[in-house]
Amino acid sequence: MWIFREFPQTFPVVCLLLEEGTQFSASLQCQKTKENMKTLVALCLAALAAVACSEDSKHTPPKVQVYSFNPGEFGKENILICHVSGFHPPDITIQLVKNGVELPGAKQTDLAFKQNWHFHLTKNVAFTPLSGEKYSCKVTHGVTTNEYAWEPNM
Repeated sequence: MWIFREFPQTFPVVCLLLEEGTQFSASLQCQKTKENMKTLVALCLAALAAVACSEDSKHTPPKVQVYSFNPGEFGKENILICHVSGFHPPDITIQLVKNGVELPGAKQTDLAFKQNWHFHLTKNVAFTPLSGEKYSCKVTHGVTTNEYAWEPNM
C-alpha cells in the first residue's frame, strides 16, 4: 500500500511507506529529510538576511561626468565621453544621445569595480557638435533614469 506522509506534492523528496514492515525505516528517512530541509532553509534565510543587512548591498546612485576629448568647438569632429562611477548594484545602462536619439557606434568599457564593490563604466562616441543641438548622457540605474547634458564651454 502507498501512503504519502506530511509533504506537499511540490516537495522535492516524497516519503513513501511501502509495506508495514518498512514503515519504521521509511519514517526515519522522512524525519531525517525534514530535518535536513529545515537546516537548509534556515541557512538560506540567514544568508539572505546577511546580504540584505550588509553595508555593501545598499543602493548607491552613480556619479556622472559628461565631457568631450577636445574642447568643444562646433563643426569640428570630437569624442563625446560619459564616465559613470561609484554606483552599486551594477544594473546600469548608458546611452549617448543627440536631441533625445541615441548616437550610433558608441563604444563602452568593461564593467569594473573597486574594493568596496562600487562600479565604474565609460562610454564614448565620435561626434561633430553642431550649434543648436543638444548632446547628453542618459543613465538608467535600476529604475531611475537621469539625463546629463554636455556643455561645450564655448
